[in-house]
Amino acid sequence: DAWMGVGQPGASPNLGGIDIDDYDGSLPKAAAAQGYDAVSPTFGSVTPAMITDAHELGLPVIPWTVNTTADMARLMDLGVDGIITDYPTRLRTLMEERGLKLPKAYTLKG
Repeated sequence: DAWMGVGQPGASPNLGGIDIDDYDGSLPKAAAAQGYDAVSPTFGSVTPAMITDAHELGLPVIPWTVNTTADMARLMDLGVDGIITDYPTRLRTLMEERGLKLPKAYTLKG
């Protein structure tokens, strides 16, 4: 919550000038009020309540930057809708192990 400025006076520079306290400290509520299409928090700040709130508001939760398989698995178990990572092959392998539908694979060029 510290990166969002919960309980701090004024707008957070990390939230484009939004004062998260105007939205009860809820990133999903702030995102919905701004008309955003998704919530993309830092992966360490994702909680079951955040996911529930976002989904109730019709917003997918797509955290970043999730680079370990353990963190990917934990977030998938919590019910996130997507994952932003620097290691897509790790995520793809985990998805395959879980029997999930895989996106189209691309070959590295260059």
